[in-house]
Amino acid sequence: MTEKIIDAAGKKHNLTGFDGLVFVHGLNEEPFTTDKVISKCSKNQLQVVKNLVRNHKQDLEEFGGL
Repeated sequence: MTEKIIDAAGKKHNLTGFDGLVFVHGLNEEPFTTDKVISKCSKNQLQVVKNLVRNHKQDLEEFGGL
């Protein structure tokens, strides 16, 4: 059921290039991603993504743990 909702939202907002961006191991687990996946999906260099995460750590932690 959850996968159908996510698929429908992805199609509605044209998120086809972001397949595999977020991982979820179970309904009770917190979703997550990695800096390497963000780098690949956003077409940015890994070091750039790492610097952005480091520079905006407090803001990003509002959404969950890093």
